[in-house]
Amino acid sequence: MIKVLVIEDEELSAKRLVRLLDSEKNNISIAGQFDTVFKTVTYLNTNKNDIDLIFLDIHLADGNSFEIFNQIELNIPIIFTTAYDNYALEAFKQASVDYLLKPIQQIELEKSLKKFEQIFRKSNTDFQVNYSKLIRDLEINRNNLKRRFLVQVGSKIRSIDINEIDLFYAENKSCFLVTRQQKIYDVNYTLEKLKNELDSEKFFRVNRKVIVKIEAIKEIHHFSKSRYKLELNNPLDFDVFISAERITDFKKWMNS
Repeated sequence: MIKVLVIEDEELSAKRLVRLLDSEKNNISIAGQFDTVFKTVTYLNTNKNDIDLIFLDIHLADGNSFEIFNQIELNIPIIFTTAYDNYALEAFKQASVDYLLKPIQQIELEKSLKKFEQIFRKSNTDFQVNYSKLIRDLEINRNNLKRRFLVQVGSKIRSIDINEIDLFYAENKSCFLVTRQQKIYDVNYTLEKLKNELDSEKFFRVNRKVIVKIEAIKEIHHFSKSRYKLELNNPLDFDVFISAERITDFKKWMNS
């Protein structure tokens, strides 16, 4: 029997993960479900030796989940769950069992559980996870995020600081950045590449066409049953909608 903790502060995401775990053929028992650093540490202080595996979201109701490692020493396998912390993914690959991108899919969960079985339950080696190193690697990755972009302005080249940028958008196989002064510049990137090099606490990909910075958002309008419309501080010549599959993660990002 695999005793599992689910640490997730978004109710729908937690319910989805529990439902997927319940449908697994593995003998899985949900030992606990928490939504804060405080509750998690309180539980683990007396029960950590009873837990085989933790599913851990990065952002919890009372702060960053890595604070858990500063309060208690853990050597429990962890599968991280995340919606937008792209800068962290490489560090997860190096130091954790696995990571799952939200919304979590059954087939990806099955792969992670299989990896857990192979590494921690069938291996003859004493596998140790260095969570302190993980936190250091995360900080290094964050420090390597894009801080400026070089753009062509006529015959000149200009450097645009990341703090000047409101959003990025894709159009006709090209990608453009838009500044707070509503200046538009072509950049030699794809949105997918940008998503991995921008600070995910400040930038969010709201749909297939647009990545927006949190400070650029003035208001959010409930446009239809499954869509929201963003009102920007500096309006563009096209509407920016949040796609249905990203609404839950967008709300969490706005509230983090």
